[in-house]
Amino acid sequence: MTPESFSYWENVGFILNGRRFLVWWQHPRDVFRIDLVAPVEVQNERELADMAALASELVLRQATLAERFSGATYGRVDWLRDVQRMRS
Repeated sequence: MTPESFSYWENVGFILNGRRFLVWWQHPRDVFRIDLVAPVEVQNERELADMAALASELVLRQATLAERFSGATYGRVDWLRDVQRMRS
């Protein structure tokens, strides 16, 4: 397999625990991009390293979002509250 044999854009969507997840990745030359949406705040280098480790574990199927964030919910009420905060 050569770098030229990869497509340039891929995506997948799935539903887990009643929530929709969308994953996009782009690999023009063996480079993968992961968009991870999770209830996580990254505020320093340690938390950034933790996020990178989580992404790696998810890619390697050593962890799942359901395991890492069991009980996490984010619904319409939460979204509306966050939108209101951003506007004020």
